[in-house]
Amino acid sequence: MVSALAEMDTDEEFWPALVARISDGEFVSVIAADIGVNHSILRHWIMGNKARETEFEKATAAGKQARIAKVLQKTYDAATADVAEPTTRMEQLRAAEVYLRQQPDEARPPSSINNLAIVFVQSDNGRPVEKVIDPVP
Repeated sequence: MVSALAEMDTDEEFWPALVARISDGEFVSVIAADIGVNHSILRHWIMGNKARETEFEKATAAGKQARIAKVLQKTYDAATADVAEPTTRMEQLRAAEVYLRQQPDEARPPSSINNLAIVFVQSDNGRPVEKVIDPVP
């Protein structure tokens, strides 16, 4: 394991590529697994050099911001996804069932279900697609 790291250390592209991956939000443990070393060995190698340690700390901070940005982007994508297809009758009935199950047992069943809006999220080519269930007639 250590010999793999020693061999990569001689490659001039290794450290810049490692810093770039950390800056992009990858975790050291994932990178260590990719190159076939234990993450603690990789961390000790990084911390064994003051210049690497300083650059690593900056990359770690940038990586944290990159992960936050990715989460915010996924949230935005889900919130602004286009409705791909109209809802089916089965989805409307499923929404009504969910709504009725949320009502207290003592409550009288409603005579109609108005203003019911339940959002189903499905996947369409890896992108979230929402289906808003309109009121059931």
